[in-house]
Amino acid sequence: MQYTYDITLDAPLGQKCGILVLSAITGEFRGVLSLMTFHNPVYGAANSGGECTLMGRMRTLMQNLPFTAEGKIHPDGLELTVHWDGKNYPLHGKIKGV
Repeated sequence: MQYTYDITLDAPLGQKCGILVLSAITGEFRGVLSLMTFHNPVYGAANSGGECTLMGRMRTLMQNLPFTAEGKIHPDGLELTVHWDGKNYPLHGKIKGV
């Protein structure tokens, strides 16, 4: 099953909007985080309660660093904390079209 989220990352230089597309198969995810004009592959897993972890690399004009994101996916969206470059940033989103 595929899910598409309109997301917002609360970054140091302001909010960055993008799209997160995840394909889920038995609790595991693969997908693409499109943010700041870059398309970053992601992968991860979620348990039956919606607690999830995503991992990948975050690219910007200046950096390309690994990140992890932890939080919760619920029926209409997600609330994650992105751990990147030694800092934490909130990322939230809604299922596209909701």
